Amino acid sequence: MAPSQVERTYQEIRQRVVEGRYRPGMHLAESMLARIHRSSRTPVREALSRLLQEGYVELTPKRGYRVTQVTVTLIRNMFQVRYLLVEEAAAPAATSATEKEVARLRELLTPTYDAGQPGAYAKALGTNLDFHLTVAQTSHNMLLVDLVRHCLTQMDRVLSLGVDYQPFHAGASVQHVRIVDAIASRSAARAKRAMHRHLEHSFDLLLQVIMRGDVPSVAL
Repeated sequence: MAPSQVERTYQEIRQRVVEGRYRPGMHLAESMLARIHRSSRTPVREALSRLLQEGYVELTPKRGYRVTQVTVTLIRNMFQVRYLLVEEAAAPAATSATEKEVARLRELLTPTYDAGQPGAYAKALGTNLDFHLTVAQTSHNMLLVDLVRHCLTQMDRVLSLGVDYQPFHAGASVQHVRIVDAIASRSAARAKRAMHRHLEHSFDLLLQVIMRGDVPSVAL
C-alpha cells in the first residue's frame, strides 16, 4: 500500500533534515515545502507538527517553523538516551539472539572509511546505523527497537552535518567486534559493558572534534 500524502511528506522532510539538506536554523515555510514536496499545505502542516514533537523542528515567534539547532547539549542528551536504550538492548540480545542474527551482526561490522571515496561516508553511516539497530532487534523487543531507531536517526543528523570525526576508525571496528563476540558468547554483562565502552569512546571522540570548532553547524 502506498504511503499517505502526510506520511510521504513527513518522511521526505525528515530525511532532508537528517541528511543536512535542511540545515540547522533554516526556516521552513509551508508554501516552500508544499512546492518542493509536491503537496498541499495541510499535509505539510501535519508533517511539521509531527516533526516538532520529535524535536527535528521548532516554532519561532512570528517566523513559523525552523530546523532545530544542533548543540553540544543536544548531543550530550542524545548519548545519555543511547546509553540507556542501546546498552539495555545489548543485554537481552546476548540471551535471545539466534545464530542467524549473530551472523548478520558480523556482516555489519564497521567498514573502513576512505575519505577519498565519494559516498563512502554516507555508506558507512548507513552500515553503522544498521549494526546498532540490528543489535536492538536481536533483543526481540519491538518497542525498544522503535526507540533505538529514533535515537539513531537523530544521531545520523549530527553526523551528516560534516562531522567527519572518523567514527569508523580501526578502534570502532574492534569495539563492534567485541560487542558481537559478547552477544555470541551469551554473556549479557559482557555485551552491556562492551556497548557502554563503545558509546563512551564515540562520545569523547565526537566532543573533541566539536570543541575544536571543526563543525560550525554545531553550536557550543
